[in-house]
Amino acid sequence: MNYTNRKRDESTPMNGPEQPSIPARKRGDDRIDVLCVDDGPDVADATALGLGRESDRFVVETATDPSEGLDVLRAGDVDCVVSEHRMTGTSGLDFPIAVREQYPHLPIVLFARKEGGDVGGEAIPGGVTDCSRKKAGTAQYAVLAERVEDAVEEARDRDRLERTCRWFRTLAERSSALLLVVDENGTVVYRSGTNDPVLGTAPGETVGSHVFEEFVHPDDRGRASDRFDRLANDPDVDTTRLEFRAEDADGSWRQVEATASDRRDTLVEGFVVTIRDITDLKERERQFETLHEASQELMGAVTEPEIAAVTADAAENVLGYANTTVRLYDEAAGVLRTVTATEGSVSQAGERPDYDVDGDTPAARVFTSGEPEIYHDLTEVGDGYDRGGLVSGMYLPIGEHGVMSMGGTTTDAFGETDQRVVGVLAKLAAEALTRVTAATELRHKNERLDEEREKVAAEREKLTLLNRVLRHHVLNGMAVVAGHAESGKARADPELRSELDVITDRVEDVVAFVENVRVFIDRIAGEGDRPLEAMDLARALEDGLDAARGGRSTTIAGQVPGDVYVMADELLPKAFEPLLANVLDHEEGNEQVAVSVDTGTDTVTVAIEGDGGSVPREAGADPFEWDPWHSSNPAGGVDLSLAATIVEQYGGSIRAETDEPGKAVFRVELPRAV
Repeated sequence: MNYTNRKRDESTPMNGPEQPSIPARKRGDDRIDVLCVDDGPDVADATALGLGRESDRFVVETATDPSEGLDVLRAGDVDCVVSEHRMTGTSGLDFPIAVREQYPHLPIVLFARKEGGDVGGEAIPGGVTDCSRKKAGTAQYAVLAERVEDAVEEARDRDRLERTCRWFRTLAERSSALLLVVDENGTVVYRSGTNDPVLGTAPGETVGSHVFEEFVHPDDRGRASDRFDRLANDPDVDTTRLEFRAEDADGSWRQVEATASDRRDTLVEGFVVTIRDITDLKERERQFETLHEASQELMGAVTEPEIAAVTADAAENVLGYANTTVRLYDEAAGVLRTVTATEGSVSQAGERPDYDVDGDTPAARVFTSGEPEIYHDLTEVGDGYDRGGLVSGMYLPIGEHGVMSMGGTTTDAFGETDQRVVGVLAKLAAEALTRVTAATELRHKNERLDEEREKVAAEREKLTLLNRVLRHHVLNGMAVVAGHAESGKARADPELRSELDVITDRVEDVVAFVENVRVFIDRIAGEGDRPLEAMDLARALEDGLDAARGGRSTTIAGQVPGDVYVMADELLPKAFEPLLANVLDHEEGNEQVAVSVDTGTDTVTVAIEGDGGSVPREAGADPFEWDPWHSSNPAGGVDLSLAATIVEQYGGSIRAETDEPGKAVFRVELPRAV
């Protein structure tokens, strides 16, 4: 049973606050707190018990006189009062009237005996919400419970409706937009707020006036009126939107946007028009459109000073920031160097200084952090720099290239909107500077490449001339010497013939050396890639051995597959010749040279084994690098260098290994032909 006798604070003053209010319950709260007031204690208790039996929603507290009842109400948490009609010491409706005066919206249900007339007719004028007659039996409590529930639900619905209305009213009055209700004739019948957030007018200056004739620009009235007429008369149109110029309280014309909706079939019984000021928005749109033009100019700039000048000009003449300075990072000096400053900036603060990139200045901090900063009062910066008449500032990074700053002649001159707009310009400038930096680096790189090409061309020309000299003078001269030596042998005695044989051998060595040098030069000085084809590896090794054996009967030890082909050209045997020759020269009497072939998926590796002395080396020198200017034997090494050059031009590699004591291995890796 939910009948409870709750204790109240006896210290609660009897008179209470002047206009108390009953705390509103949350939606969905099913509980109903009832105060039952009857000067008959047994009757009050019986009523409480009866209500509790009818529904577990009821939590009932009783009072036996009006004063006690008012004390309970002051304690709060009462949803409905059930009161006896005539209590001792009252005229009948004194208590309901007292409750209504202090709690205007609290439901009151009169539960009374019928005494001389209609209870309802006497009670309702006293502010009673409803009434129920006392009768014998428990059926009376069912009727009373129904009346209480109806009264409470109606009060709660009314409270929710009032709260919703207050919420919407507050929303409308505090909105940055102006809300109007207009009748079919275009007359304003309602206007939100106490002051017009768009036009600055008072309610009395708007209500009763025509929506278009009072403040719309004359050139825009016809178009606005036509759109409104279509909304009012075309059943297919229930909302329309238009922009026009409206006059504000200062006589200035503001750009506004109006959205009108037909709500004649609702409680509004008219047209709802929402008007908002879009002057600043339109100005930002204009700025961004002009910034697009500035971006084209930035993309056409080819130097850093030119980009800095375009950026400062756009900040001043497009965005309206007259006091602008652009500083770019000078890495060599470690400073943010002032590249350009607007006339206003120099006029207000004098010639703008460079800043150390590691210094404790706003510009240095912004450049280092990469985050923009706004200083509402520059006098608090305390970095020792005089900024003259500029008392507030905004600093934005230009990517990794520098910083742009704006100064204001008043405190708090900049906000987040300024930061966003100028940030777009700073980003455009950073992109232009990145492009110019990349173009400059590419130009320098191309200049260096051109210089290298010129050097290579000059060296190639010298090598070509050297090749001609070797062919025409050295080889031709050696042919003459060899011819005379052979001719002399026919007439010489045995001792002289022996000396002539030495001359002939030396001539053959010189010719072989010069031929190798000429091939080497031809490979180095040659232009373009030489075409490669599938070459028989076994045949190339045999041809190389034929050239290297020098009359010896040496053969290849090991099985060289006859079906292995590599990508090379006709000089492949000449790559193997010096390797085989080096092994044979250090293994006198050996009738075989060890050769093995390892065939991979994409490459073929040829290993030629000899003793440890077969790899010619000078301290710290690469045996395959010919350096005639720094070698103790200028003629030595040209054959191995030629072999390496040939193999590398095939896309292969050659190396010498002497890891195993007394052993040396030449390994030649070549691309396999598939």
